[in-house]
Amino acid sequence: MSDPECAGGAFAFRFAERGGALRWIEWGVALRIAIFRLPYGDQALFVRRSVLEGMGGIPIVPMMEDLDLVRAIKRAGRLRVLGLTATTSSRRYVQGGTLRTLFRHQRALLGWWLGWDRARLAERMGR
Repeated sequence: MSDPECAGGAFAFRFAERGGALRWIEWGVALRIAIFRLPYGDQALFVRRSVLEGMGGIPIVPMMEDLDLVRAIKRAGRLRVLGLTATTSSRRYVQGGTLRTLFRHQRALLGWWLGWDRARLAERMGR
């Protein structure tokens, strides 16, 4: 955060548990970040206070508020992804089925990107 152009960022992503399918997901997350600069909330997002106040705080929406925060960070300046990792549980992937959960998350991302109604999207996602 010593760079004044940096508005916020995230940590690299890693699952606490190890496994072949989980490593592919980690690789996919790294690719998403490299191409789109789009980390998710489970990567321990951080943001400058001025950016957070400028956007009026975290939006109160049923889901995908982390992506709203990332969008605001990118509008305000540079988004930095650190080499240090935020380790998260793979519970959701294991319980819901790795591929099924991955596709559900991709559908939610597409819905966010297309501006679909979040309450309806959350309902369809079972949240």
